[in-house]
Amino acid sequence: MRSAIITLISALIFTSTFAVVRVPFTPISVPKSQYLQIQEYVGSRQLTASQYEFMLNSAANLTLYVGQISIGTPAQNFSVLFDTGSANLWVPSSNCSSIACQTRSKYNPSKSSTSKVETEVVNITYMNSLETVSGNLVSDNLWIGNAQVNNTEFVIGQSVSVAFAALPFDGVLGLGFQSQAAGDIPPLIQDMENQELLTNNGFSLYFSGRKGANTSIAVLGGIDPNLQLTPFKYVPLVKSTGQWAATLQSVSMGNTSILSSSVNAIFDTGVTGIVGPTNAVLSILSYFPPILNCEYPAEYPNLVFNLGTTSLTITPFKYMVYAAGTCAIGITANNNLEDFVLGNSVISSYYTHFDIANNEIGFSLPRPNVIV
Repeated sequence: MRSAIITLISALIFTSTFAVVRVPFTPISVPKSQYLQIQEYVGSRQLTASQYEFMLNSAANLTLYVGQISIGTPAQNFSVLFDTGSANLWVPSSNCSSIACQTRSKYNPSKSSTSKVETEVVNITYMNSLETVSGNLVSDNLWIGNAQVNNTEFVIGQSVSVAFAALPFDGVLGLGFQSQAAGDIPPLIQDMENQELLTNNGFSLYFSGRKGANTSIAVLGGIDPNLQLTPFKYVPLVKSTGQWAATLQSVSMGNTSILSSSVNAIFDTGVTGIVGPTNAVLSILSYFPPILNCEYPAEYPNLVFNLGTTSLTITPFKYMVYAAGTCAIGITANNNLEDFVLGNSVISSYYTHFDIANNEIGFSLPRPNVIV
C-alpha cells in the first residue's frame, strides 16, 4: 500500500509540472484615421511615398490579437502581439526615446532583481522592412497565463521604428521557429517546453473575429476540444522555409483557378489580411468590379486555398475589409513575394493548431460564440 501511495504521489508531482497555458486575447482594431496621427513624423526624408502608402493601407481596419505578459521581480506588465511570423520576444526599454515608445509601457531592468542585461545588441527586422527594433539582449523571469518561465531571453527595444507608433500594443511575442529569430534566441514557447511547462510542444489559436474580452484565446501546449467544431485536418510544414508554411497547390475564386503552380502559404498572425505575388493577386482582384457592393458581400465568390490534404475556404465576409463607411478587398500584392502570406482573415476562419512536435499545422472549423 505504501509503495502504491508513493507511486501515486510521484505521478501527481510529475504530471503537475506539465500544463496547457491559456492566454486570452483582446482583438484590436486600428482605424486608418488613427494611423494618420503619425503623418507629421513620416516625411520624405524618412520614407518614400510608396512606403508611406503601404503603411497607411496596412493600418486600415487592422484586427490584431494582443495578450498580456509580466516580466521581472516585481512584475512589470506588457501587452504583446502574438506573432507566428516572427520568433523574437521584445518589449520597449525604459531608455527608448523613439516616437513609437512614447505611449508604450517600458521595461526597466534596474527595477527587477532577477534581470540580467547582456552586452549583445540584437536587431530585429520584419517582413516589410519598415518595422525594426534594436536593443540589448536581457534575461529575466516571465509570467504568461498561469505559468512562470525562468530566465527567458528577450530584447529590450532601445530603438523602435515609427511604423509601430500607432499600433496599440507594447511589444511582440514571436511564435515562430528559432531559425527565424534574430540573434538565434530561443523562442519563449521553446523555453516553456524545455522547462516542462507545456503538455505538448505546440499551440493553438482561436480568433473568433468578435470584439471584446473573452472572445479569442491562445492555448499554449495543445488544443481545447471545446473550441473546435470539426476534427483537425493537418498539412505538413515546408521545413526548408523555417516558418509556419505549407505547400499551396492552387488558389481559386469560386470554381475558377487563379494559381495552378505550387508555392508556399505562410501563416502569419502579424498580418491582418492576405498578401501574395503581384500577378496572382491581380488575377484575384480582376474578379471584382471597380466599386464594391459593401452591403451584400455574399454576392462575391469564396476564395479557396488548396493545401493538398485540405482546402481553406475564405468567405467574402472575411477577405473584405471595412473602414470609414467603405469596403475593399483585403488582399495586397507584393512584388518581392513568390509565396502567399495568409494572415488573420484566414486564421480567424478556423481554429488552428500549430503542432511543433510533428511539424504540421491543423485546421478545424471553430465552434462559434464560445466564451473563453
